[in-house]
Amino acid sequence: TLSLHDALPISFVFAKFPYYGVFKNQNNKKWYALIGDVKQNALGKGEDARFIINVKPSSENFNEYLKIKNVFSAYHMNKKSWLTLSLGNYLDDEFIKKLVDESYEQIDGK
Repeated sequence: TLSLHDALPISFVFAKFPYYGVFKNQNNKKWYALIGDVKQNALGKGEDARFIINVKPSSENFNEYLKIKNVFSAYHMNKKSWLTLSLGNYLDDEFIKKLVDESYEQIDGK
């Protein structure tokens, strides 16, 4: 399970995108989440610019998650294993936390 210690620090690794932050497992250095902002139409459905988080959820729930409003195929990540979630008042906080935990579990120990 994800702990606050594991979640820190966030790395800002893209000079071209200074507002994109990467969350890495501190043991194996694998990414489990990426936060950033996207411009209008970047998600392909005409949304306004907004903040997003990319996560790698469990494969058994992947297609079900895609049916939820404001959950998209990954923005600039492998669309077969990563999802993009709109942040703000679009999705329930507990749902977002659940997917971040799932994402962490997918890469933990690998």
